[in-house]
Amino acid sequence: MCYAMNDCNGNGECGSNGVCTCIDDYKFGDCSLETKRLNATFDETYTASGPVWYSFTSHEGKKMTELSITATDEVPAVVYVGFNSSSDPNQFSYDMMFKNVTSDGLKLSSSDIPMLAQKEGYSVSVYLNGVNEYENVFNLNSTLKVNYTGAVKLAATLAMATISTILLF
Repeated sequence: MCYAMNDCNGNGECGSNGVCTCIDDYKFGDCSLETKRLNATFDETYTASGPVWYSFTSHEGKKMTELSITATDEVPAVVYVGFNSSSDPNQFSYDMMFKNVTSDGLKLSSSDIPMLAQKEGYSVSVYLNGVNEYENVFNLNSTLKVNYTGAVKLAATLAMATISTILLF
């Protein structure tokens, strides 16, 4: 079976059951999708046309972190989350899913979703269709912006908000 999946694209090993087991920085059934590691300074913008997948992984969850995702209004994103850095969230297997993520954005925060702070980390996959089958428009240009704020920066922001709140009383 792995032969049909390009022998795991050189990014994993074929198990006796014919299923690829990917190395750390790759995801999907054929280990073809490189996953970007989320760190305290992660702020990236991606532009593509047509259907495209992106993958992001936090190998260790932390308290007081936030992941923001925005997409273009014409090509909304679907975001899949798996609660473990080794998970491979996709349209068939995920712990959480968010549809129609546009320029209004999606903010995933460990204060709202405690599983994002667990030591096992988490994985996020984002799908941008880029095809409007109803209007026969294909390969629409899409933009995806991903920003990960680590514990230090967000903690400082919360501290300033607390000080501001105290000063208002």
